[in-house]
Amino acid sequence: MLLLTILPICVYAKNRTTVHIRRGGTDVEHAPTINYLREVLLPILARMGMQSSLQIQRYGYYPKGMGEATLTVNPSQRLLPIQLEDFGNLSKVQGLSVCTFLKDRRVADRQALSAEKHLRAKGFAADIKVREMSEEQLQLGPITVDWQEQVYHPGGSVRYRLSTNGKKIVYATDVELDRAFEGTNREKGNQAQDYRDFIADADLLIGDGQYTQEEYPDKVGWGHTSIPVLLDNAFRSGVKKLAIFHHDPQHSDKFLDEIWSETRSRFRTEDKRMEVFCAREGMTIAV
Repeated sequence: MLLLTILPICVYAKNRTTVHIRRGGTDVEHAPTINYLREVLLPILARMGMQSSLQIQRYGYYPKGMGEATLTVNPSQRLLPIQLEDFGNLSKVQGLSVCTFLKDRRVADRQALSAEKHLRAKGFAADIKVREMSEEQLQLGPITVDWQEQVYHPGGSVRYRLSTNGKKIVYATDVELDRAFEGTNREKGNQAQDYRDFIADADLLIGDGQYTQEEYPDKVGWGHTSIPVLLDNAFRSGVKKLAIFHHDPQHSDKFLDEIWSETRSRFRTEDKRMEVFCAREGMTIAV
């Protein structure tokens, strides 16, 4: 309702207006949902000459709110009249099923299937999209921070992804990827795919690579990754720069330099190249 209230003020302002709203309700009773504003109302107003955009960072519900959205409106000194008297023929039915915090229970999927079933019974073929919003996301100004819990570490751990201006940096250490990628059971397969999806196309991955392939069999269950497994999965996931991190205290600088020399030229093809190096204190990396 706040967005509807300020919309006329924004459209007649002298300059472009951007309003960022935090901790409000986006989908509450007795008010149009935020997707109704973005998918229905704003496109109609665009036909009248109002140019605007609405980005949803987080959905919010009564009574806690916690929603977050950004409205941008370009000024327009005159809106054109519009007539919507002819209903016309129905060409297609589209919808959006939104759910927050309940991805594991597939609530949004079940909502979409139920809506499609109901509409189909009425003679309408519908295309209902699903949009999941996870609690594992935080907006810090222009930076979006995503995080996921990592299973294979004795004390537990979390990986983080920072995204801004089309760039992605991932910090994913304290995890034993060898255990996630060995075997074929469904749980491990899901863990492996979650990792690949999380690091996919990262401009920089700071990843756990503590042991050599020869050292790892004696370290199973310690919560850290062998370097070959890290390298292979980073390259397969399209990582552009890989900083090998969480060095074994028994490895000397000379030993790490030898590993770098052996691997730096292996991960490049005609259409894909991954820069590999060992992270060190005080290092500055441009992405």
